Amino acid sequence: MVVMWNFDLETINKVNVKIQASTIDLITAADVYESLRKFFVDQRENFKYFEEEAMEFNVSKQYTKDVGKRQPKTKNLYDGPPDEKMEMTATDTFRVNTFLVIINRLASELEKKTEGLQQVQRKVLIFDNPYKKSSCLGRNIF
Repeated sequence: MVVMWNFDLETINKVNVKIQASTIDLITAADVYESLRKFFVDQRENFKYFEEEAMEFNVSKQYTKDVGKRQPKTKNLYDGPPDEKMEMTATDTFRVNTFLVIINRLASELEKKTEGLQQVQRKVLIFDNPYKKSSCLGRNIF
């Protein structure tokens, strides 16, 4: 986790520096956020890289789930079908329940931010060039 967060937070910091520049416009800001969102979507495929990097720092080289923890047993009811659960490895459990959840949440929040900037951008563009013919709710403004 630390390896992933370090990499992601460094990237977010670079984007924040760019976004906070006094010369940035709305179009560039929306493009930068969209590019960051695509970056996080692409990170979904890099789990193996982050896992390998993290294992270099780890002494045991195993997940806690793999180290002798007893798995809880489920009670089978006589009147119901047997409960068949899909067994996942510790790596898959971590990837699905932690890594992908974080990446999806970051991408989702950045998508909302990008859409908000694009809405503001469309509203500002109406006032940017008052002589340009534009339509509002199906009627011409000028």
